[in-house]
Parts: sequence; C-alpha cells; structure tokens
Amino acid sequence: MSAERYAELIDDLCAAVGLPDAEHVLDTRSIEVAGFDVRLDHYENDEGALYVNFDFGAVTAGRTATVFRLMLEANLLVYAQDQAQLGLDTDYGNAMLLIRIDMSADLKGEALADLLAHYAEHGRYWQQNILEANDERFDGVASGNFPGFGPDARQAVAPPRSPSIIQGQLKKFRSGSPKRASNGNIPRVATPPSKSRSSPPHKAFPPFRLTLPCAPPTILPDSKDRME
Repeated sequence: MSAERYAELIDDLCAAVGLPDAEHVLDTRSIEVAGFDVRLDHYENDEGALYVNFDFGAVTAGRTATVFRLMLEANLLVYAQDQAQLGLDTDYGNAMLLIRIDMSADLKGEALADLLAHYAEHGRYWQQNILEANDERFDGVASGNFPGFGPDARQAVAPPRSPSIIQGQLKKFRSGSPKRASNGNIPRVATPPSKSRSSPPHKAFPPFRLTLPCAPPTILPDSKDRME
C-alpha cells in the first residue's frame, strides 16, 4: 500500500463516474459529490488507508449544543462501526464526516463511488433534518419525537436505509461475514469486470464534479519589511 495505490484508486474512481481529469483530483485531493465538498486524503503514516472527509455544512447559530449532542450520539450509534466519525472543521466550524477506508487490492473505483454516494445521502439527511431544518423539524429530531422515526435514537441521527439499497450493497460487496455487512461496516469489495479508461460510466451515480483549485494564500510582508 503506497501513494501508487492511492493514485491508482483515484484514477479508477474518476473512470467509474466519468470525471475527465484524474490528475486534477490528485493535485487538489478533492471532488464534489452530490453538491458536497469531499476531501480524498492519503497519509504516509497510514499507507493502507484512504481518508474521506465530507463537509456537511455550517451549524445554525443557537443550535450548536443540541447539534453537538446529536453528533456524539451518531458517532456512538451509527458511525463507530463504519470507521467513521462526525466532527467540526477547525477553521470554519462546519460539520464534517471523516471516513477511513481500507485501500485493499480488490477495492475498485465503482465500489468507492458507491460508498461516496451512500455518505452523500447521510450529508443530505443531516442538512435537511438537522443543520438547515426549520425549528419544528429540528426540535422533533432533537427530542426523538419526529414522526416517522419511532423510538430508536439511531433513526434520528442517520438516514433510513431502504431495502433496495441494503440488498444492492450486499450483492455488490464481499464481507468477512453477512452480519458485519448488514450492520454497515465498510466491507471488502468484489472485483468488477475490467474495463478500459475510455469506457463510459455504466451505473447511475449522483453528480461527481471536479473542484476548482484554491487560490494561493496571500502572504503579507512583516512589520520590518513594511517599515523599509
């Protein structure tokens, strides 16, 4: 596992979803998935892993304490089994979801795109029902009494998974045991048929887009230079 494996996986992901410039993604280490900014990082001290960072958006003023409680509950009830966790961006205070994905040799771009699409659904749920919801909906989710969720606290902090999505994931992924796969752990992935780079995407994914490169930071002269 190395930087070469990371580059290979990003290249395969771009081919699977129809992104034309894998080099741009490798340079920026970011893409947009269904409207969410997503970082795709790889670190030397954990060469076998891909770190995916979803930006779910800003926390509405006046709701921070409740949102933080819901995030902690979600980490315990939902994301711990996925090697994922919710947190806050240190610069802007946005809600972030960090996922660690094992870059095993049989993980392919299409399977990675499936995972990114799945967590984009989580992001949409958090935006619509918690981060950007009106007061009535937000208060209902926060209290656990929102219609449609029932008494299970897990349902209030994660989007419901439809049977078709679950069945599709179980058919797509190969796990060490059926129980782990049905519980949502990031499973090992069956190798799909090989395809050329030029082949078009054969599966409908949410929109995947390239991100614009960030402008270089403005470096101001220090006080001594300004005086001179």
